[in-house]
Amino acid sequence: MITKDRDNEILTMDNVENIGIRIAKCAVRGYARISGDNRMHKLYASLCKDSMHMGDIGYILSDGYDLAQEAVCFLLEHLGERLSDKTCKGWRGDTITVKTGCYRQLGRYLQRNARAEHKQLSLESMEYDEPYSLDISLNDEIVEQEKEVDNIIERMNLSVEEKETLLCYMAGMGYVEIAKHFSVQLTTIWYRRQRIQRKFNAIQ
Repeated sequence: MITKDRDNEILTMDNVENIGIRIAKCAVRGYARISGDNRMHKLYASLCKDSMHMGDIGYILSDGYDLAQEAVCFLLEHLGERLSDKTCKGWRGDTITVKTGCYRQLGRYLQRNARAEHKQLSLESMEYDEPYSLDISLNDEIVEQEKEVDNIIERMNLSVEEKETLLCYMAGMGYVEIAKHFSVQLTTIWYRRQRIQRKFNAIQ
């Protein structure tokens, strides 16, 4: 559990990763207790292992570390603040702290992943009643939506790196996966995301 003393610690580039990992572990442990999902217990164990060995040469972080990075990226938006600082309004209109906001962000992340797990289908279990055909026509509405997305991306005038990063996000990749893909630091991906968001907001 994160103590009150730690809540008053100012968020800096030096401590934000450790604080993010602590919050992520607390969030997973709490979610595991509430849901009773065995996968959450495994996720908590993998996060604990990652936090102990992440500095070891050759150690590969688990997929569960994406959750910690979700927390870190949220906290990066609050550098210079404390976890106990009031930051924004909740959906009920109540003012919440940076720490509570981070927990809520992780809760949504875990719920999205849980829903995605239930939606996944095994290709081997699907039956194909129709014969294979190369003549596949896309729904007109889908084609129009894709054209609209392409148009928005073009209007944003992104750099090559920003466009490739955006495409990775659109493919469902997390911070850790994208950073590994480009062989860059996680903060580099975070700053790219901020630039992409600003350019998107500018054309709205």
